[in-house]
Amino acid sequence: MELQELLDLILKISSEIVRCEGGIIRLLDLDSNILIRKASLGMPYESKIIPDLKLGEGIAGWVAKERQPVITNDVIGDERFIHPPESMVKTEICTPLLIKDEVIGTISLYNKLTTPISPEGTFDEEDLRLLIILANKAALAIDNAQLYYELKSKVEELSLLFQVSDKLSSTIDFEKVLDSYLDLNAKLLHADKCSVKLIDATGRMFETVRYIGLSDDYVKSRSEQIKDDGTNWVITEGESLLLPDITKDDRVYNIPSMVEEGIKSLLSIPMKYQDRVIGVLNVYKSKDEPTFTDDEVKLLTISANQAAISIENARLFKDTQNLAKINQERLREISILYEIMRASSSTLELE
Repeated sequence: MELQELLDLILKISSEIVRCEGGIIRLLDLDSNILIRKASLGMPYESKIIPDLKLGEGIAGWVAKERQPVITNDVIGDERFIHPPESMVKTEICTPLLIKDEVIGTISLYNKLTTPISPEGTFDEEDLRLLIILANKAALAIDNAQLYYELKSKVEELSLLFQVSDKLSSTIDFEKVLDSYLDLNAKLLHADKCSVKLIDATGRMFETVRYIGLSDDYVKSRSEQIKDDGTNWVITEGESLLLPDITKDDRVYNIPSMVEEGIKSLLSIPMKYQDRVIGVLNVYKSKDEPTFTDDEVKLLTISANQAAISIENARLFKDTQNLAKINQERLREISILYEIMRASSSTLELE
């Protein structure tokens, strides 16, 4: 079962057993320490305005930070409650999702239904006991599902890295190398916008030689001298640059054009050949997509180094072809000159 299906099922079962209108499951993002909404059920307002919470923020944030469950039958009077008024939430019960005493998230249930046992529609200690039992079982199932998903992702990533290596080593055609590389990286990071910029022979200019998902006008506007901003910073420093929000970093050049292109986050990876930066791989994500993870940065670094070797080999092959062509032209010119000289010599002998 996929993680999302599992979370939806956990909420459905929990709401039915505790007899309430619905609830929310939030999972803790370890990088940001933020509880991110992953599933909601029966919420009386648009789920997109359900807030993600920092540890200690809101009732769920307090529960996650303190690792203690909470019953509140008057959320308006609870200073920890931060949902908007239109949520129409009146009562809440919340407990942490724990694995080996480590918090992985929270499950919150809202608005107890009126029943013969609870005619006032309020949560009680028995509801809390049931939810804690359910949460313990749910946490284990969620953890197993996440481990499975991570393992599956690792297998897919390794498979794609193998494909990158295989594709790059199967051809020495410069354009084909770049096209294959961009296509595979787009799959690797589930991105629809990426580009490769290479430094020219002078070392002072770079050119976007291949790109996916970007407009021609945008690409033309980004061909610049190597300056200390954005991807140019990557070239000069030789280090990766991860910008979750391009509008909040002064190293980014011409922010309005990137915003107009629908770009929110940027990951730039130096392409190194023998410790020398020969170009930059840029991968972009839009406003609606999550930012890049540490694993994605590592994957892209590996593939960028693979690509740099193949690109330099393809460049060398292309240069060799060009040199051979030039030599052929020169040889043809010498042959013609030789024939002219020989003909001239024959004419002189006849005279």
